[in-house]
Amino acid sequence: MNFKTRLTLILKTLIVATMLASCSTLTPYQVLPDNTSCSLRLSDHLASNEVVRYYTFLSSLDEPSLVKEYQTTQSRFMATKSVPDRLKLAVLLTIPNTAFHNLKEAIGLLKALPVETTHNPSDLSGFTKLLDMLLTQQQQADDRLNDLTKLLAEEKLHSKLLQEKIDAIKNMEIKMIQRDQP
Repeated sequence: MNFKTRLTLILKTLIVATMLASCSTLTPYQVLPDNTSCSLRLSDHLASNEVVRYYTFLSSLDEPSLVKEYQTTQSRFMATKSVPDRLKLAVLLTIPNTAFHNLKEAIGLLKALPVETTHNPSDLSGFTKLLDMLLTQQQQADDRLNDLTKLLAEEKLHSKLLQEKIDAIKNMEIKMIQRDQP
């Protein structure tokens, strides 16, 4: 089992555990009144189940809806700088295989959470630390994979050059043997 598979399994397990623990407090999805976004509204006093519900909601969207949600959330975050919008944007940035996927930016958003949110007992400080840690490990694994891919490409090129030299020497030996024969 490779690292990405394990990380995905850990994230899914965390999501399921959080959802099971919060089943009694679930409320239906709320569509924003301005209809510019299909997102859930997150309260100012966040709970981990709301972020998990948002992630689950995002997984049900198609690519154009995800892009629209990203653009709306990004513009709203730039305007408000609120914690819910910051977390929504961080969650959006972690969705793989999207044009806006950016783990470094998501980690930066999580690391820059306002300090005052860590004093509220209903906050997400533990959840965001866990998410930050997992995303950091994922980014490190991705960076290592990119480095190894580059090294492999270099080794393939080096191997190809060596094979060409071996073939050239073989051809030269064959020509020398053919010249020496009557």
